[in-house]
Amino acid sequence: MKTKFNYSSQYYFPSNVRMIGMVSLLAGLVVFTFGYFLPSLIFLFLSMFIFITKYGIEIDLQNKTYLEYLLLFGYKKGVLNSFQTIESIYITGGNKTTKMHLRGHASYLTKKEYNAYIKFSEDEKIHLMDSEKKAEVEKLLKQMSKDLSVDCFDYSKEV
Repeated sequence: MKTKFNYSSQYYFPSNVRMIGMVSLLAGLVVFTFGYFLPSLIFLFLSMFIFITKYGIEIDLQNKTYLEYLLLFGYKKGVLNSFQTIESIYITGGNKTTKMHLRGHASYLTKKEYNAYIKFSEDEKIHLMDSEKKAEVEKLLKQMSKDLSVDCFDYSKEV
């Protein structure tokens, strides 16, 4: 029976920075075709850094430890913590408001946002991911619920 589970929950960089990563990738390929290898490598390295940097959590049920980490080029940077039990995993919902400024006028954009958490004990919970798409959050939590044999609750229905 498998006792160690690893979940890559979400990208470190937001979507607008990942778009810059895509532009950097294209620029690197174009510059490479013209024979400029060093600038090409810089662009490609930047895009690779943007796309493979992620948040994640590794849970070891046998040793009762978890590692909440930032994945940088295959290296997991984080602190190893212990836990007694995993009580539940759950989804919450809320509204995310962004203020936009346009020439002396401010407008607000409100979107629904869904958050995933894992609760180890009374006072120990970890934010796993957030997304505007509930299906993304549910996909992660369904897999975790199956692997870890814990209950998954949905508290986002009130939103």
